[in-house]
Amino acid sequence: MTLAAGHGLVNGTYDLHWDGGSRAGMTGTVAGNDITLDGGAGDNLPAEDSAVVVSTPVTINTFVDGDNMTLFGIHATKQASANFKDAGAASISRWHLADNGADAWQYGSGATNPLTGNPVATIVASNGKRHADEHPHRALPV
Repeated sequence: MTLAAGHGLVNGTYDLHWDGGSRAGMTGTVAGNDITLDGGAGDNLPAEDSAVVVSTPVTINTFVDGDNMTLFGIHATKQASANFKDAGAASISRWHLADNGADAWQYGSGATNPLTGNPVATIVASNGKRHADEHPHRALPV
């Protein structure tokens, strides 16, 4: 993809968001105003020339022992990705939410607890805000 001049991005890990989808944990290689994204997990990439947002994930340090949980909920006002990881950085559960998206789990509901096993040590999150005045993400053609 071609980046706008002055983009400020460097080689690293990025999430990609677009209308109807997202892909998290992509390896980004930056050369001048070009970025090559590879790998990650989530939806298939959108059609060529689709508007996308490249987002730098934020790591949130926390401790949640999902085995002791009776209720879990997640909500995002903008499209978002959240990856709940254990102390060894292994993914326990990854969530992709649409604009104003929400999901929940409750003990006794019959659904599988999404955070069992190792305790959550970090949450790696990003969002797909599209307005430059709201957040520094960059809208780019694929």
